[in-house]
Amino acid sequence: IDRSYSYPDPPLTEKGLPDTRHITINGAPDLIIISPMTRTIQTALQVSGILISGANSRVKVQVWPDLREVPDVMCNKGITKAEMMNKFPEFEFSDCHDEWDYAPHTAESATTRAEEVRRKLRSLAMVYKLIVLITHRGFAAFLVQGPRFLTCGM
Repeated sequence: IDRSYSYPDPPLTEKGLPDTRHITINGAPDLIIISPMTRTIQTALQVSGILISGANSRVKVQVWPDLREVPDVMCNKGITKAEMMNKFPEFEFSDCHDEWDYAPHTAESATTRAEEVRRKLRSLAMVYKLIVLITHRGFAAFLVQGPRFLTCGM
């Protein structure tokens, strides 16, 4: 993403779109969970589009607002649920707010969100064999320990 975007929810950049084509998933996921932002949904479609789109979808997809990016810069603000449903009608946005009215980012709130995501994943791991998260590297820093992820990092 180019941080100079002065509008919410920008798409992948000209560099980002081809970069997503180099992402590989080892194994066949049975659940893909995506942040409700255009660039993460575009990434999901690039990485596993055949699996998650259309009537013959072979994998369950969920959109989780808790996977949204940090910090509170304009390009990390999302658009309304209605706009997302219009852009990506094949996805379910029922867990998203009608408006992008999430609380402002703080390290504490991101830590709390990350713990909630980990809790949900522990529960889902009892049902699904391979779960793939498509989120943002800023939020991933709160979600997992270790070195900061690179763009398109796994």
